[in-house]
Parts: sequence; structure tokens; C-alpha cells
Amino acid sequence: MYLYDDSDVLKFAPTSLGEQTEGTITRYLCGSTVGLTTPEEDIDALAIAADGRLLLSTIGQADVKGGPFADEDLFAYEPDEGFSLYLDGTQVQAGDLVAASLDADDEERPIYLALENGPVGDGADILRYVPGGIGAIPLFWNGSVHGMGTSPIDGIFLGNGPFITDCGGIVNCSFEIGFDYWDVQPGNPDFESWTLSSANAHTGQFSALAEAPYPDGGLPSAILQSPLISIEPTNTEYRFSLYAKFVENGGGSYEINSRIDWFVGTNYVSSTPITTLYFGFEDWELQGSQFVCPPEGANTAQIVFEIMDDNLAGANSNSTESNQTFIDDVKIESQPGTCPLLNQ
Repeated sequence: MYLYDDSDVLKFAPTSLGEQTEGTITRYLCGSTVGLTTPEEDIDALAIAADGRLLLSTIGQADVKGGPFADEDLFAYEPDEGFSLYLDGTQVQAGDLVAASLDADDEERPIYLALENGPVGDGADILRYVPGGIGAIPLFWNGSVHGMGTSPIDGIFLGNGPFITDCGGIVNCSFEIGFDYWDVQPGNPDFESWTLSSANAHTGQFSALAEAPYPDGGLPSAILQSPLISIEPTNTEYRFSLYAKFVENGGGSYEINSRIDWFVGTNYVSSTPITTLYFGFEDWELQGSQFVCPPEGANTAQIVFEIMDDNLAGANSNSTESNQTFIDDVKIESQPGTCPLLNQ
């Protein structure tokens, strides 16, 4: 049994993840050996800089080499040089900084922050601060909208995993974190749109809502699409499904075309229909495709939902007026199949 202190930084090396998470924990930084010895110097925020330096914030003032640092500051540790100020909390009018994460892949090098008594939001929200930026810090993630209430955040990690991993590969991908992994391409906002809705959800609290009160075939369609999904270079076939529900609310006649677009890298190859959604059921129903093989050479894919009005939809359009369509729990499944080997 090892005893660790709240001023220590621990490193977890997993041997498995998920419901059966296992691995080993080792001490990465011993707080007392670098001067973090008092209760006020317990660590409450931790991040890694783009250059690999360890970034810390403490619950109170930290009187350490290179300091002192206030509870709203983020300071960097280097073994040979001690600590140095990384983010001056007074510059962002921060209250107590309680969580942080950096995006090293973004050219702006933003810092994502959770603050107590900050200038925007509350402790359940995440702000996006760009060093050197001008003006108020924008709200990046609203905790109350996503069911957090006012429960304070005490840790942030900004991941860059592919969409299929975030959806769990073969488990549902809902909209509980909004459109964070989706791209919305609006048509004419006076005619149609995709928005996040809490009015109806198959699971959780949120779903994607398509609205087309006055669809117009002469204008671009509003599209909701996923990022590119990595396709395994094996003899694998895929099935895509979702739950949908309609609410009759007057307006124009339209349908939702859902499809999978296949790519080699970022170069479009072809499309496979998933299903066509149009008025006909007012309870949540499962819709989807059969297992399909990707086209030869494809190594990425993208899920696309496109609003199609009656002029564009043609014979498949239903004349019943309905202008609210809810989509939830998009599901991606894979299994060994008889498809040609990809990327060969």
C-alpha cells in the first residue's frame, strides 16, 4: 500500500481500459520534494504544455521556488529550474482555477479552463482562453445545458480521438455533449436548420432536431455530418443505424436523407444510403442500413444527414406536413465480412 498526498502527481499505466480498467499507478511528482507542503498548496488543476512541461494550480497560494503563485494562476514545473508562471490568472479575471487542459494541435494554443467565481459561467462550465486574446473569454461548454446543473468541474482532459472511438465503435453515440463531434452546415436559416434539442430524446436529455418550416428547393440543404471515421484495413463490413421521431407541427413537406460517404483519405469515393426519414411515425423508431462493405480502397467515412424538401426529395416525399424531426443514438457496428481487403 502506497500513501500519496494531494500535492503529488500520479501516473497511471493501463493494461486495460473500459469497465475492466486495470493497470499500475506510480508517483510522477512528489509535491513535498518541490516545496508543495501546506494544505493551501494541494493541487487542484493539472495539465501538460505543448513542450511537455507539467502545469499546476493549487487551491491556495503556493510559496515555492519561482513563486509565489495565486490560486488563479497556472504555473509550470521543470525539474532543473523549479516553477515559473505560465498563466497569470489576473489577466483572465479568474477566480480559483480548478481545472485546465491545453490543445497542442491548435495553432492558437488555447487553454480550456474551469473556474470558481470566474468572469463567465460557473464552476460547471468550461471556458476557452487564447493567450494574448482580446475581449471576454468565450464559453466553450455549458455544464447546465448538458445536465451538470451547478456541480463543479474538478478535471478536464481535451481528447483528440477519432469519432468512431468516441462513439465506442459499436455503442450508441448520442448528443449529450452537443454537436462537439458533428459539423453543422446550415442552409438558409429562414427555411431549415439543425439544432440541439432537449424537447425529445431517445436516451439521455438531448437529440438533434431538424426543422424545415418553409423548405425551398432552390437553396442549399442544411447538413449535419460527423468528422471522418477511420475504417479498419481488414475484411470488415459496417452497419449504421439511428433512432428517429417526428412531430407534426405544420409547415412544409420534407424528408431527411441519411447516408455514409466513403473516402480515401479526404478524397470522396462514393455514398451508401443508410435510410430515408420522412413523416410516418410519432414514436421513436430504429432506422438503419444492412451490413455493407466499404468501396475498395476506402479508409475513412462520414455520416451525413441532409434535409431534403419535397422538390428535391421527389417520389419519396410524404405530403403530410411535418417540420420537426428528432435524431438520436447514432450507432456504428462492425463485423468480419466477405468484403475485399481494404488498403491493399
